[in-house]
Amino acid sequence: MKKILMILVAVFTLAIAGCETPEEEQKTCDEGYVLVDDECVLDEVDPITCDEGYTLNEETNTCEEDEVEPITCEEGYELVGEQCLKIIEEIDFNDVYPEYNSYYQVFVRSFADSDNDGVGDFNGITAKLDYLEALGVTGLWLMPIHPSPGVGSCGQSHNCHPA
Repeated sequence: MKKILMILVAVFTLAIAGCETPEEEQKTCDEGYVLVDDECVLDEVDPITCDEGYTLNEETNTCEEDEVEPITCEEGYELVGEQCLKIIEEIDFNDVYPEYNSYYQVFVRSFADSDNDGVGDFNGITAKLDYLEALGVTGLWLMPIHPSPGVGSCGQSHNCHPA
């Protein structure tokens, strides 16, 4: 019985082995495409999406940059970056005040002392006006002319009131 069983197993194995047929070679598609009726077509489940400013070209299935119309500005406006800004004429200080084109900053307490008390004063500045005019100075900036703690020779710890 063992012998018959072994013969049946052998015959069965040969029968199965003889029935095997080689597998057909399966066609494959590129990424983004699927096989439908033996043809590769665009995968509708996972469509190609393009970033903002780009449009999908259906023929090539690629994203192409949108054509942007150039920005034009009205008369009197200038394009700066992506905005039209109004043009404002620059005003030259010397055109408005031509007589004040050379300033000289004067620290009153140390510039000129008229009464020899060791502190500069207005009379000392007045005495030096011819000298300043010879230098081409046409305007003076006086500082400080009021109590100013922490400035100049007064120091931060003194209660200083210039004359």
